[in-house]
Amino acid sequence: MKSRTRFVFISFFLVLVLATLACSTVKGTPTDTSPATEAVTEKPTEKPTEAVTEKPTEKPTEEAAGEVTIVQSYGYQDSWDYYHVVGILRNDSSEPVSGLELDVEIRDASGKSLLMDGDASVEFLTAYPSFYTLQPGEEAPFDFYTSIESGEPSDYVVTITEGYEGDSEDRPSLSVENTQLITDGDGSYYLTGELVNDHNEGVYIASLVGALFADDGTMVATSSSYDKAYSLMPAGDERGMDRTPFSISMDAPEDGDFTDWQVYIESSEDDEVVVAPISIAFTNNYLDEWDSFHLVGTLTNETEDNVVYSTSLITGLYDGNGVVLDARTSSVPMYILPGETVPFEISYFYILEEGDNMDRFETFTVQIDPYWTYEVDYDLVDLAVTNEDATYDSSGMWTIKGEVTNNSGSDLTSATVVAGLFDAEDTLVAMNWTYIWPDGEVIADGETYDFEIYIYVDPSLDPANLFYDFIVQGVLD
Repeated sequence: MKSRTRFVFISFFLVLVLATLACSTVKGTPTDTSPATEAVTEKPTEKPTEAVTEKPTEKPTEEAAGEVTIVQSYGYQDSWDYYHVVGILRNDSSEPVSGLELDVEIRDASGKSLLMDGDASVEFLTAYPSFYTLQPGEEAPFDFYTSIESGEPSDYVVTITEGYEGDSEDRPSLSVENTQLITDGDGSYYLTGELVNDHNEGVYIASLVGALFADDGTMVATSSSYDKAYSLMPAGDERGMDRTPFSISMDAPEDGDFTDWQVYIESSEDDEVVVAPISIAFTNNYLDEWDSFHLVGTLTNETEDNVVYSTSLITGLYDGNGVVLDARTSSVPMYILPGETVPFEISYFYILEEGDNMDRFETFTVQIDPYWTYEVDYDLVDLAVTNEDATYDSSGMWTIKGEVTNNSGSDLTSATVVAGLFDAEDTLVAMNWTYIWPDGEVIADGETYDFEIYIYVDPSLDPANLFYDFIVQGVLD
């Protein structure tokens, strides 16, 4: 294993990048084409074939907060032994309602509360709906779950306790396309797809929520998506920034077979969505020794102004028909200075490993999220790595260790260490990173910290022909 003295990058300007994978080698080459789309705007009509577990006999209390009601609810235990109380709220009033809070009680057959707050038994705990504001006539799911340490849940009660008049606004027109619902067979369900802005203005996505339904229309599981872009450009954006892939994971009752789903969207018009001038380039993609997919590339700050950016990426994986197989949001650990380039690595696509997804996997997209891309005014310094060491084991993992000394002359609040692996052609083929946090309030000038970084690589690469290099970025206090 050899070390290098620099990162060498070649980048090109694209905000959303689509790459095509060869089925046998899973190697990507950038292209300007977009995945095929097939509109899926309604939930499937096929009903579950198996009955779900019997819900508790006591119905939730239906309370009003500005005439918001609980229209349905359901209680169950998932495969992780968490007990859920899920349901749907509806705003039947003529005014928007915000800040809703729910009190949830869960009791055994004797009437004893099974809820704990730390080590103390409590009569109720607070839950919140998936939307912050319900517009008139609008519905939104909620999911309260907790670990039951002892006892068997028998009854539950849900009561609306808080809510106030919110801001009125029309929901922009959005559609859901290229969807798929799969299960691991043990109660976990994965809903993937694309959310598309059909509106002529930019859109902010506050909440994207999926829900599963039984054959009698009862909602049996729900969860929000954190793997999506929060801001979309107006419809027809030529860069493809009017859409985002998404994924939603839901833990449902184990003894059901659910195919009926629905998506709930809390959104608002945003005419100030701006796409930062950050270019994306791919340098490698591969399956590691454990068949986990990794996507490696670089980001370049192309601004003509003196602007430092922080950004977040959303990646979508697709089959040949444009169906979304998986989606993942990932933060970029380094701030990007004007004209500079930083590496990125995206992995942990756990939905890709379900069903036949891996066999169908053909293309991927990467885009920045305008909502999580913003200017920062931190003072940044470059630091060096000393006493580095790198080893490779038979599992396909590199372990890279070293020390970083703050020789900036000032205190630091934190530092980021990026380790990259390069082949003989100076191509970045793998990378990973770690943070250095102070033991006290700051990393004092002159202090030295150890680090250790693990990198799983393409097993087809000869480790004797790889080189490593570092980038260390410190943030001044």
